[in-house]
Amino acid sequence: MHLLLKNITVCDPNSPYNKQTVDILIKNGIIENIKSGINAKNVAVKDCSNAFISPGWSDLTACSGEPGYEYKEDMRSLSEAGAAGGFTFIGCLPDTEPALHSKSEIEFITTKSSKYICQLIPIGAVTKDCKGEKLTDMIDLHHAGAFAFSNGLEKPLNGGVTEKSLFYIKAFNGLLITFPENESITQKAIMHEGPVSTRLGLSGDPFISEEVSLIRDIKLLEYTNSRLHIGAISTKHSLPHIKQAKSEKLRISSAVSVFHLLYDDNALESYDSLYKVKPPFRSKEDRKALKKALKDGLINCITGLHKPEDDDAKNVELDIAAYGMQSLETLYPAVLKAFDFKVTNEEIVNWLSINPRNIAGLPVPIIDINQEVEYTIFNPEEKWTYDSKNKKSKSNNNPFLNKEMTGRVSGVITKRGAYWNNSK
Repeated sequence: MHLLLKNITVCDPNSPYNKQTVDILIKNGIIENIKSGINAKNVAVKDCSNAFISPGWSDLTACSGEPGYEYKEDMRSLSEAGAAGGFTFIGCLPDTEPALHSKSEIEFITTKSSKYICQLIPIGAVTKDCKGEKLTDMIDLHHAGAFAFSNGLEKPLNGGVTEKSLFYIKAFNGLLITFPENESITQKAIMHEGPVSTRLGLSGDPFISEEVSLIRDIKLLEYTNSRLHIGAISTKHSLPHIKQAKSEKLRISSAVSVFHLLYDDNALESYDSLYKVKPPFRSKEDRKALKKALKDGLINCITGLHKPEDDDAKNVELDIAAYGMQSLETLYPAVLKAFDFKVTNEEIVNWLSINPRNIAGLPVPIIDINQEVEYTIFNPEEKWTYDSKNKKSKSNNNPFLNKEMTGRVSGVITKRGAYWNNSK
């Protein structure tokens, strides 16, 4: 790959060219030169005026339908959706069919995705079949390529399994990812419990379900001195506990879903199953607190919590509709919209690239001469419409489908190749 990027602005706090508008010459996946006014022969030239380049974006937790549910999303469509959304690395949650609970399933993901532009890296299952009972051989899964461990979104871990898992992964400094929820409290609720759920007559999941589970996990983290990442915070009541844990130097990190920055429980007023998600959209006060916690650095990063579902699973009564939204291709403009466009490029890069990579223990790419390429190019001012012509995900459960948005990823460049959206 020989490529010359013209008039592009660097957004990388670790780069000596940070905030400079330059030309970047790339040959065979390596940056050969960075300066203004580069002229080169036998290279493809891309005018990147008004665009920014940053270290490649990462999402630690996304759902793939493969293996088992390829009609919702397979690995290729997930990788293509990720690349279209600016991601060069995506963590695949383990609750597939079969679950990612043995060496063979982990190697299946790593081998099949090794040549994809957006790499898919597996998260190993904590328990067999993600049922929350018998522990997997996590050391084997780690050596096979799992970068972290979780039970996924469907079956929360009980306290005993969480404690054993945190002890187990200490042997290799592993990372446990949990989604705090108390099933006995939640009871398959449709939405957040509060005045809105009462008015709509829908079953509610109270904030205490997340809070009590989070408190338990933090106490177990303190007891085991291990590593814990909270996959999706949804309520303001969780934030003081995370703040206290960090003040005590516990090795804890957390993420917030992009849609929890954008929506609150009023989204269910239309009884549209599109907005049935887990964890549920909570109050306006919760959403405001989550945005502030992210801005303040208390919450470390953003996840799309990408969960593709087929039309038959979503276009049914609320009681039986599947939870979740697909998100990767529209995550960037959704973040901009959530903050009313009052967000800096530096914050975007921290939330989507530097922080998640540090949490995962992956190297952070640097934009400099002689560096291997792993970059995202984005334009905060470009207007575009997400529709069936440019959609890469197999599923349609995205609230931005057929809507105009502001802010678009132009493309990604990696050693495995480049992907470009149909930018102007």
